[in-house]
Amino acid sequence: MIWALLLSFIAIAQALVFPVGLSRYLSSILLVASIFFAHGKFGSLVGDDFTRLGMLAIAIPAVITLMFHKKPQRHFVLLVTILTLSGYLVAASRNLATLAISLEAMSLTAAAVAFYPGAKEKIKVVVTYLIFSVFAAAMLFLGLAFYFAGSHTTDLVHFTQTSTAIVGIVLMLASIMVKLAISPMHTWAVDVYSESSTSASIYLSSAVKVGAMLALAILSVGPLRLAYSVSYWQILIPALLLAALSNIVGAAGMVTTNKMKRMLSFSSIAHAGFVALALAYPGQLSAAVIAYYALVYSIANTIAFSSVLLVKGEGESEIMDLKVLYKRPLTALAVAIAALSLLGIPPTAGFSAKLMALINLFNAKSLPPALLIGVAVVSLVFTAASGYGYIKIVAAVTKKPEKDQVISLPSLEMLLWVLAAMLIILYFYPLWPVPTLG
Repeated sequence: MIWALLLSFIAIAQALVFPVGLSRYLSSILLVASIFFAHGKFGSLVGDDFTRLGMLAIAIPAVITLMFHKKPQRHFVLLVTILTLSGYLVAASRNLATLAISLEAMSLTAAAVAFYPGAKEKIKVVVTYLIFSVFAAAMLFLGLAFYFAGSHTTDLVHFTQTSTAIVGIVLMLASIMVKLAISPMHTWAVDVYSESSTSASIYLSSAVKVGAMLALAILSVGPLRLAYSVSYWQILIPALLLAALSNIVGAAGMVTTNKMKRMLSFSSIAHAGFVALALAYPGQLSAAVIAYYALVYSIANTIAFSSVLLVKGEGESEIMDLKVLYKRPLTALAVAIAALSLLGIPPTAGFSAKLMALINLFNAKSLPPALLIGVAVVSLVFTAASGYGYIKIVAAVTKKPEKDQVISLPSLEMLLWVLAAMLIILYFYPLWPVPTLG
């Protein structure tokens, strides 16, 4: 694990030294290379299959953000590199204290990325993001303090059955759900993702959200599993109800807008709700499902946002603007595959991810069956309703445009082809990594 960290720190150092035109590519190479060296243990950081999968899910949007931002400045490359390292630390953390610090380093640094390039109209976006981030950070560290006071430890395998520790678990879970943009604490995500530059939106809606999903997986295999084992399953009921609400809010937002980035912002809210269904039965399977879901979501969401980068650069676009991809059949196919994966249609990996989340939901024998069935039905119905938004994307890329438009990012298009192929491959060969504990 030490070599992976060393490569990541070298990526940060070179971003301070070399010109931006070079450092953006060096950072991308070093951040990807560090994934292959994530083995072994360094303190409370562990390099295992779960860690490497999480690092990959964070690296994919990071590389596209670094390589294809229209006019990056040195501090932007530096911020994205630091953010990515923080995400790597989240994936490798096997201690609640390390997890909390890494997650907050990622969340608070993301505010600077959202503000880039510093236009006045982005002040509202950043202030909104910071308010929710500080609120979530306060809950996270307060929850950590309660948990330590009740259990006298911050590791993932020991637990003392006290009301203080349970309050700590609830606060930490609530904090991560705010970071995931679970409804009703979702409004910041719509503003930040839709009003930031497209490159920043790719990173914030994919990598930063993946970091929160990985934290949820680690919490699931640690404190939530231990609390569930001593019959404190009641703390999961509000989480499941809010997950269902997020599916409703996300679907409603998607069908009422024709703006691509705004629609994908609501899509991220719906996906936060769906992945939270896996919490119903916390444990190793839950953590593996959430990690797999995070990777699949990261790939599909990155492709979808990158389509905006292709046709409109750093600005917003109408969904029908994607019809310029009609004469780029492979790229149009990649975007269509991403949309179908976000919807959960086979043979895309999105189907497998949602299916496993539902299976884990019904593994929860302690929870009331009526609750499980109700949450599942609501989630499925409103996921189907959100299909209207995704189908609009598919319809747009298959419609012939009135006039041609030059697309000058062939390297980005080729990356999207590879990512789309990964969504198909992951359907047939899914990955279920479990965090190493102890």
